Amino acid sequence: MRRSSVRRHPTLVYQMVWIVFNCLTLVLGRGLDWITHISDQPTVNGLADWTCRVWQAAFLVVLHVVVVIVVVVVVVVVVVA
Repeated sequence: MRRSSVRRHPTLVYQMVWIVFNCLTLVLGRGLDWITHISDQPTVNGLADWTCRVWQAAFLVVLHVVVVIVVVVVVVVVVVA
């Protein structure tokens, strides 16, 4: 059985990018909370009010950038393909 190229299937490219960015979101968002819970250290949100605000703003910016990158990748793959 012959394997086809991922570039021929825009859906596969979209899914691969989506999986990678979702894994990064899980690691950065929940992974750090889990590590601080296991190590019994305070979370970024629990340090001070300003760190909570900065962390939430940075995380939301990263999420919005991820959405834009996924949309751009899908558009490029569809237009080029």
